[in-house]
Amino acid sequence: MGQRFAFSVTDFNIALGFVTAESARSHDYLNSCCDFSADFEPVSLYRSWTQNSSLRYNPSTSKDTYIVDAALKCVHRFLAYSFSGRKDSASVLSKAEFFFLWCMSRSIKVNLGCWLATQFGSVAANKRPLILGSLITHLAVQLHLISLEAHDLHLACEMQPLDMTCLLGMGLVGQHNGEFHFCPPGPLVPRKARVVHDRGATSSDSPSPTSSFDEDTARSTTVRLRRLEQRLSRMEKNLMAYFHHVGFTPHTPPSP
Repeated sequence: MGQRFAFSVTDFNIALGFVTAESARSHDYLNSCCDFSADFEPVSLYRSWTQNSSLRYNPSTSKDTYIVDAALKCVHRFLAYSFSGRKDSASVLSKAEFFFLWCMSRSIKVNLGCWLATQFGSVAANKRPLILGSLITHLAVQLHLISLEAHDLHLACEMQPLDMTCLLGMGLVGQHNGEFHFCPPGPLVPRKARVVHDRGATSSDSPSPTSSFDEDTARSTTVRLRRLEQRLSRMEKNLMAYFHHVGFTPHTPPSP
């Protein structure tokens, strides 16, 4: 939204939810790795993990395919997708991803916010897609850029509740004399026939096909109009909240 933010590494970690203000003062956090360790030797480590002394590690071409431990390969694919933002060539083992795996295997803590800040710099410089997936939403909420209460500004975000109205319409539940019951397994009864049966009608007092159709259509139309009215009201409320957030006051016509 045109806003610029400047954070320390600690503030960035807190905004992403990696640490709390209290844990940011702990010994583990203050001594977490912000750079490659001198003990990290990728060439010999790659040969050890692949159990192949003829392979030589190259951060641009070496892949996790040859790593024997399946768990390490699975974790690396997650890192490649979420940390590096690679959808293609996810098997390529970059030096940073390799270092993270090494730290995990040796229980060494890394300052993830510091590493991600470097990644974000690369995203901005090279115009790469945003990384981190859902953590982007979490970061936007922490920076008060969006509100989770205004998440369904589009009808596609609307979820239909699985209530009795839905179950009745699907023919899974019936209603007789004001009481609900589960419909027995078998072929589904046509909706018009379900309406007649659920009202307790017999063959002698069954309404004519025309009256049954008209009444069923009116009921269905009423339910749909009510749902549409609720959706429009919710959309109007969310749009007004969004306009208020960005400092825009729309012109609203007077109520009839």
